[in-house]
Amino acid sequence: MDIQQLYQIYQQHPVITTDSRDCPQGSIFFALKGESFDGNKFAASAIEKGCAYAVIDNAEYKKDYRFILVDNVLQTFKDLAREHRRQFNIPVIGITGTLSLEEEKDAKLLVNSLFTPDLSNPVIPENRAAQQRRAPVQQKKQPSKRAQWHFMDCTNVIAINIFCFVFMCILLCTFIIFMLESFWIIEILERKKHGKRKEI
Repeated sequence: MDIQQLYQIYQQHPVITTDSRDCPQGSIFFALKGESFDGNKFAASAIEKGCAYAVIDNAEYKKDYRFILVDNVLQTFKDLAREHRRQFNIPVIGITGTLSLEEEKDAKLLVNSLFTPDLSNPVIPENRAAQQRRAPVQQKKQPSKRAQWHFMDCTNVIAINIFCFVFMCILLCTFIIFMLESFWIIEILERKKHGKRKEI
């Protein structure tokens, strides 16, 4: 079956699913493959759950006309999307590259901003490369008030600990000096007592 014939089927059943657990009535199931799964195995289940057709690339799972056999399901999926796009004379935006979570969010914001009512001033986030180029001229980010208070609290605690340590050292030294003086006075008094006894 060529892509034009498949597209005619799609026009009659314009709902596509790749998950056999989610099969809307009258949809078309594309049996995609992965490292740990083979969608061909779930084609019959998708038909039973309500799909009108199942696109497969393994003849072993073809049972009747509802199972459309192709060379490669993924490539057919792409070809069908391309054929559908050609039906519309509209601009096409392609977002490519390896996206992190933050960049993916920015990309979605960019696409959504193109369809906002105020198109005169769309919100277009900067990409990460542009941010890195501007990094040397950006002002240093000021810490939040919470971070400043946390730093001040830590500084106060350290200062109090140092003060307590010094105060305890002074008390300890004073106590030692007092004890030494006490022993010295007691020794002098004892010597005087012994001297008086010898004179008697």
